[in-house]
Amino acid sequence: MSPRNIEEAHKKSLNVEYMDLNNPHDIGDKFEAVFLSHVLEHVECPINLIRYMKNQLTPKGKLIIAVPNEYSFIHMVYPYFTDDGNHLYSFSVTNMKELIKYSGLKLDKV
Repeated sequence: MSPRNIEEAHKKSLNVEYMDLNNPHDIGDKFEAVFLSHVLEHVECPINLIRYMKNQLTPKGKLIIAVPNEYSFIHMVYPYFTDDGNHLYSFSVTNMKELIKYSGLKLDKV
């Protein structure tokens, strides 16, 4: 998140906070839903971030995760996992299911 985006969010009275997701801290609140879009492939330990997000949910809360699929047609044409270090991990449906299982969350649907 850029400082400009945070400033714009504050202007709109949105409660946003900059945080290093490799070392997240408890924000003292629980959420009914958390949307994690195209983030897991950038963090050092994806399962730790999933477990952190799980702890930020209310008992019936939902964690929605979107990641690039290493077997997608788009990836075959425009590989997202390159040598530039931008993406630390690549994901498939199979390994995402494993991450969800070992994080302690229940998978609703893929």
